[in-house]
Amino acid sequence: ARQPEADVRAGTAEAIPLEAASVDAVLVAAAFHWFEPDAALTEIHRVLGPGGGLGLSCKRAEGDAGPRGPGLAPRSGRAPPAPGTLPPDR
Repeated sequence: ARQPEADVRAGTAEAIPLEAASVDAVLVAAAFHWFEPDAALTEIHRVLGPGGGLGLSCKRAEGDAGPRGPGLAPRSGRAPPAPGTLPPDR
């Protein structure tokens, strides 16, 4: 369904078309693996306002039940890595 009140903008995780500190949350569902991690995290930190947060949702490989059931990754309770801290193979 169309949502005429939605503010839709073209952009990428590495170049988010929003003002600095302009959002309370950034949500990513099954897509972070496609991003250039350091550039995306830098942009996410830039657009998040004080106290804002990043929510990531990832799906496990088919058949991998894991500790929380089929298709659910375990909760770590940790914040995402800061820009520039990922291993070079990521």
